[in-house]
Amino acid sequence: MSSILAGSDTPSPPPDSIASRLEQLLPTNVIDCIDISLWNNQPDFDPTTETSPTKVSTKIAYYVYCYVKDGLRGKALFSAFKTDFEEWSEPTIHAAPSTVRVYLRNYLLYHGVYIESSKFSKISQMLKAVADRDDFPLWTREQIQQVASRSNDFDDAIQDPKYARELMRKPVVPTIDELESILRQTTITTPQHFETREGGQVYLAEWRSTTFARIIQENPGKRKDEALEILFDKLVTLQHGLSMIHQGDEALRDALVGACRGARECDVAMFTPAATFEGVCNQLRSAVGQSMASTHPHQYLAEPSPSSEVGEAYWTDRKYNNSHNGSRDYRAQVVRRLQINLYNPRYVGTGL
Repeated sequence: MSSILAGSDTPSPPPDSIASRLEQLLPTNVIDCIDISLWNNQPDFDPTTETSPTKVSTKIAYYVYCYVKDGLRGKALFSAFKTDFEEWSEPTIHAAPSTVRVYLRNYLLYHGVYIESSKFSKISQMLKAVADRDDFPLWTREQIQQVASRSNDFDDAIQDPKYARELMRKPVVPTIDELESILRQTTITTPQHFETREGGQVYLAEWRSTTFARIIQENPGKRKDEALEILFDKLVTLQHGLSMIHQGDEALRDALVGACRGARECDVAMFTPAATFEGVCNQLRSAVGQSMASTHPHQYLAEPSPSSEVGEAYWTDRKYNNSHNGSRDYRAQVVRRLQINLYNPRYVGTGL
């Protein structure tokens, strides 16, 4: 850190060498305020009580010289400045000529350390406030733009996106209550921005014309219970595009009742529809399921029972006067029928 560089154990370079370096790094009006013989050579300097303009100016110039030589900016510059000046009193800073104070403030500002400006505060007070901070003073976008308009060096520096992000103020995380308010407002304003009155009328017309019979007609490959679920989903989707008076569970329930009224499959549910949308949905599922079960064709065995087969065979024999010419196959069939009839209660005692 620059405060270490300023220690009394560090030997001072020759005055001529110091002067040539200062002319390259510091403005002339600042160099005119310092004593080169005191350069890094003030072992008795007390930052809390010193009031000599020359000594204070020389000390400030030395620190700035170190910042320039090390190429510090942003958070690194703030850290070095805080280490060097946190023990300084405001009167000690104010003891430096205004030229030196203004230069120190501008150097910090144009190299990424934001200093709050106020016409009611002295520059020494502003500098002391920054030295007393525990954290890096983050910038707003407006502050960056304002300072960039006054300093070409700063404007060039912030073209580096990484450096600009380092300086920028972090976004404020909203509280739970604030977040709920933001989301609620967004829910209201977003539809108002994107959905016109004409669009709302289109949704309303579609909502009112959607019926169970129409869904069945538009989906010929679907079973009726599947068409019913399509009806539920479509009404819910269309409701999102309607005005506030058509929102809510009651409006959705009434639309569903209207869409199913008159459909034979839904008659049972329409006698006493439930008070909620989900309740009516359950009633309709049950009614449509019962309707599908009652109209479904019965299943029969493909092969007739033995007794049925025997009866039909005897009827055929009687009709055609047993005209089988004594074939072997016919005799085998007769024997089989007689064997069956021995154990068939229907023919017991009949002599067959």
